[in-house]
Amino acid sequence: MRNGRELTDRFATIFGMSRGLLWAGIPALVAVSGALATGAGVASASRLASTSCSTSGLAVPASGHSGYRVVKLRVQGIRCTKARSVALQVAEDLFHNRSVALSGISGIGISSMSCTGCTPSTQVSISYPDGQMTVSLRGGAGSSPGGPTPPPGGTSPGGGTII
Repeated sequence: MRNGRELTDRFATIFGMSRGLLWAGIPALVAVSGALATGAGVASASRLASTSCSTSGLAVPASGHSGYRVVKLRVQGIRCTKARSVALQVAEDLFHNRSVALSGISGIGISSMSCTGCTPSTQVSISYPDGQMTVSLRGGAGSSPGGPTPPPGGTSPGGGTII
């Protein structure tokens, strides 16, 4: 193996510069490559970072204990102000038994869990071209976990009359 001086002379000759200029350029090259790597790492890390947004006041209906309440809101690449308004729209759509229709999304996934004696929970994952968000909700449509109960004498969802 060659010693360091011979190797330096060889690189200086290949790149057409003096040994002193070569040694002066190495720290600059290391500094520039380190700055580029750090900048790229920060940019990719900020794109991947997930943030929690406030869920204060995100409930449908706004008063009372029945309905849906947003309990967790996580975003990635989306501002919390937008996420909060989308989460409220999702809660309203679910509360009124409507399909969740949002503009500008590239994907949506909804999963619900319920059990006897516990509050039902629903998780909605929404993808946008530049980010994603997850809305976690507790509760259900209307006053009962199974959906709104029609008044006596009204029509049931199946078309029959409730007595």
